Amino acid sequence: MFTENVNYGFRRNLLGLKPIALGVDAIALLLVVGVAGGSWTGQFASTIEIVAPEWWASLSITAVHTLAFVVLIRAKWVRAAAETYARQLLAACDSLESARNT
Repeated sequence: MFTENVNYGFRRNLLGLKPIALGVDAIALLLVVGVAGGSWTGQFASTIEIVAPEWWASLSITAVHTLAFVVLIRAKWVRAAAETYARQLLAACDSLESARNT
């Protein structure tokens, strides 16, 4: 039952943090694209090869994080864990009741 409680709490908290995470991802994407494009120095990169590999890595990680939050973190995902936890909680109540009667 402890595992189900932890799983449900984790998913519920991620769903609650979804708007904040997507906001931070949007800012990070804008910063990465802005800096990689050279917009802050006034010199835009004329070819894609000029951009350092670190910027591509940052862009990729941020894009994957954004996609994961948009696609995976949903109320339906949290509900599945909540129902599993509820079943385990009710089963524990039943086992306590049967132990009390013996």
